[in-house]
Amino acid sequence: MLTSIRKATDFAVHASFAIIAALVIGFVIYAQSAISARPSKSERDADGIVALTGDGGGRVHEALKLLQEGRAKRLLISGANPQATDRELAIAHDAPENLFDCCVDVGRSAQDTIGNAKETALWAENNDYKSLIIVTADFHMARSLTEIRMELPRTKLIAHPVQTLTAGKNWWRDGRTLRRLGVEYVKVVIANCRRVVDVLDPFDLGGK
Repeated sequence: MLTSIRKATDFAVHASFAIIAALVIGFVIYAQSAISARPSKSERDADGIVALTGDGGGRVHEALKLLQEGRAKRLLISGANPQATDRELAIAHDAPENLFDCCVDVGRSAQDTIGNAKETALWAENNDYKSLIIVTADFHMARSLTEIRMELPRTKLIAHPVQTLTAGKNWWRDGRTLRRLGVEYVKVVIANCRRVVDVLDPFDLGGK
């Protein structure tokens, strides 16, 4: 009996260490990826562009720039302030108002990344888009792609990160950067756990 308890305890300790080690390694990989994230020079065009609003400036401006370059047919600004009109958004981002009239859709219902993903999925399905350029902050890209892939598993997603992290190679010495990456990494882990559950629950038995 005591031998069995010891074995179970040893297994629990080793399993705990393994999980902690995996999380630490995962964090380092995630942080390095976020710090070095840049748009690919060979990035392809797509059917649509999606800009996810949130912390870290430049997302909408960069997405509008891609739209004006002809990289896609239309742009969705997801999670915009419900109080801001299209005209106010155009002025705020120094964009021609007629660009908003012809080629920009503004989503105002999303309040978080899960909401962004659902708003993006509805927009893509309504427009029958098979490929999307996703524009969001460097630290936010990993979680955004995970959430959107859960909603649009057959849609090609092209990451276009906007650089917001400026701490460089010694990012772990910058308290503000470390906190931002740490908080976001917890959300990335949770999102990926939800994705695993989603894969293991193909018939939506969990009531997604």
